[in-house]
Amino acid sequence: MIESSDRKLGIIIELKITKDDMEKEAEIALNQIDTKEYFKELEIDKVETIYKYAFIFKAKSCIVR
Repeated sequence: MIESSDRKLGIIIELKITKDDMEKEAEIALNQIDTKEYFKELEIDKVETIYKYAFIFKAKSCIVR
């Protein structure tokens, strides 16, 4: 985790490499953020806004959701 002095904004990024469907993998990555509760530490620190992103890579392509 990279900490900032501004506690109003938090960002969670899940990175995945796939050989399969990128959209499906993005959905899995975003669900993983929720099921593994990666956001809990930010909530404990009273972060007001939490953004969740999935970066999915396949060969030379990338999508962000």
